[in-house]
Amino acid sequence: MSEPQQSKKPCVDAVDRVLIAAEDLFATCGYDAVSISAIAERANVSKANIFHHFQSKRSLYISVLKAAANHSTMLLMGLEETQSGYADRLTMLANGHLTNYLNHPNKSKLLMREILEHTSDAEIRVLQDDFGRNFARVTSLIEKAQTDGEIRQDLDAAIVAVAILATNIFYIRTREQMQESSKISFADDSDLYSTQMMDLLLNGMLSR
Repeated sequence: MSEPQQSKKPCVDAVDRVLIAAEDLFATCGYDAVSISAIAERANVSKANIFHHFQSKRSLYISVLKAAANHSTMLLMGLEETQSGYADRLTMLANGHLTNYLNHPNKSKLLMREILEHTSDAEIRVLQDDFGRNFARVTSLIEKAQTDGEIRQDLDAAIVAVAILATNIFYIRTREQMQESSKISFADDSDLYSTQMMDLLLNGMLSR
């Protein structure tokens, strides 16, 4: 029984290399500019090997996107299961979202590109729908916090969700510029940024 498992391992390794290479090239160059030949060369496999596992470049691209979307979904599912207070959960959400962006910039770039492009491709529309469901999970978490009295009930939960996610996206997009300023202490400390930003969003800036 052990021999079939050993014979499959090189194939699994090849698939992983193809997915990693495709993710990097698609994120850097865009879908249209990337060829199967380029992916094969980057992954150190043959074109025939790629087509053995993926029917087309499009199916490979969709597989890359699905793997990227899974990161965000797993983060939110974990928050739904934790017993921490809502303020702590939202802080963990913000930190986890930012950390995910920093640790997987190519995945984040690909997902953001597809979410904003409103493609008519039915399979990619499913990923956009996943984003909608994940955003609904965040707003639901905020609404529960409002019901529990931890967050003001006169706020639109969707606006709170946008504020949390938007501050992270701004940090990602401007981090290199912030690193050039001696007055910005958190440019190289995403945990400090995330913690203080959530403290600001949850508690406000007015002196008490």
